[in-house]
Amino acid sequence: MALTRKAAETIIVSKVGGLLTAAGLSADHDGNNVDLDASLAWAARRIGITLASPETATSAELAGVAQDDYDDFLDLAEYGALISIQGNLALVDITAGPRKEELSQLTDKVERMLEARRKRIEEIGDPVSYKYIALDIATVA
Repeated sequence: MALTRKAAETIIVSKVGGLLTAAGLSADHDGNNVDLDASLAWAARRIGITLASPETATSAELAGVAQDDYDDFLDLAEYGALISIQGNLALVDITAGPRKEELSQLTDKVERMLEARRKRIEEIGDPVSYKYIALDIATVA
């Protein structure tokens, strides 16, 4: 069965939905979550899917994700969602008399999650179009 936009959103929201909400982003997973558009599009491009628009990925386009690439695609999309979350979190520590809220802990958690996901992404084999080899070889004839 082909990967759909709704299925991808459902999986991402199951992993980081609470953080999306804390950052003021939508945790909807109905296949139309605009707050996940950029993350899904970026992930699709990274695994070699050609998109009609660089801003979003449709179900028809995600159907082109090979089943063997589902996990890599979803890891990349989650990473993109975490970057969006990080950019939208404006939480600071608050102290009001004896009451103290350490909201910056959420920011720290997102940073730890990004680092863990970054390590996973480094394990993903990038398409050849991403890499190049620089050779500094002198030939002798």
